[in-house]
Amino acid sequence: MIDHNPYRGVNAHLNSFLQLEGWESFHSAFIAQLSNSLDTMLPPNYYVLTKENYVDDDLTINSSIIYQIDGSRFPGKPVTRLELLSSLNKPGGENHAAYLTQHAYTIHSGLNLVEIDLLHESPPLLQSIPSYLKREKHAYPYAILVTKPSLTSNDGHISVYSFRIEEPLPTIYVPLADDDVIAVDFDAVYNRTFESRRVFRMVIDYHLEPARFQTYSPEDQERIRAKMAAIDGQS
Repeated sequence: MIDHNPYRGVNAHLNSFLQLEGWESFHSAFIAQLSNSLDTMLPPNYYVLTKENYVDDDLTINSSIIYQIDGSRFPGKPVTRLELLSSLNKPGGENHAAYLTQHAYTIHSGLNLVEIDLLHESPPLLQSIPSYLKREKHAYPYAILVTKPSLTSNDGHISVYSFRIEEPLPTIYVPLADDDVIAVDFDAVYNRTFESRRVFRMVIDYHLEPARFQTYSPEDQERIRAKMAAIDGQS
């Protein structure tokens, strides 16, 4: 069993398994690691909590929420929400409509929103993003979306950071209150999540192709096979 993540960035073997079984556990572990990372780097007048946000009777979203405090008075004011998307929340998922309601409420409340999408087997959250699932031109399997509220747009100002297999998750300047930002290394968060639970490493067999291997583009299939060969050569 390999204790570290041998991929640069998202581990395709684990990620494919999780889209069959166990995404909820990975989701919780990732948000916990993200909150821990944020807690060590936020400016003194900010703090972070991991919270369950109820969208409806069937859907809860476990998020990292950053708060700003005025002096020493608590509670603070929420300024930024960070979420790891689940397939149920994305287009075609049974809770997509409820998630869009929560999304609109977040933006209209004046919060910044960071959405981490590691689900290559489901459509992108925005129609303007090329679909990897449909093999559209310039499509990527993974993306992080950063939305800042805007007075001129109901959807806010959206920045999209896309990345491929064998590319590290990006480091992104996450907006806080006013002009404050914080640089978040999402690749480090992902790797700490990978190492945090033994089961995430136990379920992987690098001698076999990932589950539903055909859902990857031909180029990414070659990248995965090259990684498998490199791992086999090191064993």
